[in-house]
Amino acid sequence: MPIDRYGYEGKAQMVADLQLSYVAFDSIIGCAFGGFGITQQDFVDAIAAITGWPFTADELKATCQRIWSLTRLFNVRRVLRERTIRCLRGFSTRPRPKARARAG
Repeated sequence: MPIDRYGYEGKAQMVADLQLSYVAFDSIIGCAFGGFGITQQDFVDAIAAITGWPFTADELKATCQRIWSLTRLFNVRRVLRERTIRCLRGFSTRPRPKARARAG
């Protein structure tokens, strides 16, 4: 189904599907450029052949969603930790302003 480049209809789902497909490429160390000719079923068949486990397209999607969520959680945790360290470092290295006491 073609997507209107000026509209919003269907774009969120398209982005979500692309994110998951790139997670699948990265997970099996595949080339993203080769993905234009490889279908989702090809990935499922490759994973099943490599692992020897029965694998379905729904399991691939669920696995990719878990990988994407774990990646986001890792990045959020790392960024928050770095921002906290930067803030604390700023408190200890900046000179304290001289405050004057004011009479009531």
